[in-house]
Amino acid sequence: MKKVRYAIGALGAAPAIAFMTPTAHAASAATGAANTGKAGKSVSLIHAKMAQPDVTCGTSKFARSSSSRHNFSARVDYQGSGCIAIVSGSLSVKVTGLQMRVRLYSIHGTRTHQYLDDHTYYNIYGSPGWSIMPNVHAHQACEALVLDGTTSSVEFGPICETF
Repeated sequence: MKKVRYAIGALGAAPAIAFMTPTAHAASAATGAANTGKAGKSVSLIHAKMAQPDVTCGTSKFARSSSSRHNFSARVDYQGSGCIAIVSGSLSVKVTGLQMRVRLYSIHGTRTHQYLDDHTYYNIYGSPGWSIMPNVHAHQACEALVLDGTTSSVEFGPICETF
């Protein structure tokens, strides 16, 4: 309705606007009064669920851990109070068919994220390694090597780092 009034006003038809205005105001006042008990309407621009920006964590600190069985080791690069940038793991024996499972936990011990890295790379000695970049906040990271295609068939680990 406003677009019509503006368009007619731009054309210089002021009498037409005066003719249309009383009914438009009466309709909106009646609708507003019926819904809210007020004569007018209001619109809130505050949204309850706003999209959160992506987190980009730096690597100013790191934590390492290892297990004695086949020398499975992990390293977590993080920044500040647990903004995790990179989680990497390696094994000192030549094996295939494994992927690294990473579970991240809050300060209260609640699991907040889980990742599976099936992109195995091999160093010059043929030993496998894995690396992920979660870019999330956590208090603890636990890594395990699991059979390909599973999350619960643990072959090595788990090993954990707390920040």
